Amino acid sequence: MMESVVIGSVMLQSVVLIAVCSVVAGLLSKLSNPFPRGVLTHQSHGIPAGDSFPILAFDWIDASRHHDFAHGGGTVVVLTSPDCGACKMLYPVLPRFAREHPDIRVVSLMLGDRESVRSVVDEYGLHMPVAAIDHDELRTLRTEIFPFAYLLSPDGKVMAKGLTMNEDHLKILASELTKKTNKRKIYKNRKSRGLAI
Repeated sequence: MMESVVIGSVMLQSVVLIAVCSVVAGLLSKLSNPFPRGVLTHQSHGIPAGDSFPILAFDWIDASRHHDFAHGGGTVVVLTSPDCGACKMLYPVLPRFAREHPDIRVVSLMLGDRESVRSVVDEYGLHMPVAAIDHDELRTLRTEIFPFAYLLSPDGKVMAKGLTMNEDHLKILASELTKKTNKRKIYKNRKSRGLAI
């Protein structure tokens, strides 16, 4: 009888210990992941949403093409640096994202001299508008962290922004454009039926 009480007590302690370990592991995984899924971090950083993106005369690497920020479907502006480790993980994603979202223009502004930026463009095959920017331009863009991206509306207003570490983060930006477009379509549809206020 005493043996079964001891065994039962040990089993109960084991179950409680496993449950506590599971809870602790879950909490630690949340704490150790500073980039939650579905959310961009550092959204309070940079140019405020709704403000116009400051259009500067950038030093485009491919000067043979005119690079206008105004684009019918919106523009994702990614700010990076050739020496940034996280940026190096994002570079291979940018061309694929641009191909998969032809309605969105993707532009990269890199902090660095023309030569180092050209080296990154060549190494990663960035066939997109890329410009070398300096620290003064970076201050104008109110950005101090990399990689950081802005989603601009077709009229050049900041719609969304945040630290952009991977393809999921780029898709979050793209989804913001889709949300705004869908709201406009719904409003126009309601208005055409005399239902809009």
